[in-house]
Amino acid sequence: MDENDKTSRMDKYAGLHSPKGKPVYSGAFRFASFGLELCGVSGLLGYGGYWADQKLSHSWPWLMVIGIAMGFLGVMVLLLKETGHWRK
Repeated sequence: MDENDKTSRMDKYAGLHSPKGKPVYSGAFRFASFGLELCGVSGLLGYGGYWADQKLSHSWPWLMVIGIAMGFLGVMVLLLKETGHWRK
């Protein structure tokens, strides 16, 4: 028995196909990557803000908070564009 036959038979019995015939989980990895992007971009911009706060000797880390917020908002705009809920 071919491996592809085995996989498709398992998917058929489990009911994991969408109406178009694609596996239901095929788009899951695309949306899972948004979580990694959110953490990465927010962390990078947050660290940049933290570094700038340390260099400028601020008493409250407001540049770090602004960096995290900018990263969060940027990834949310990307997510809305990618899902089609916000089109130009």
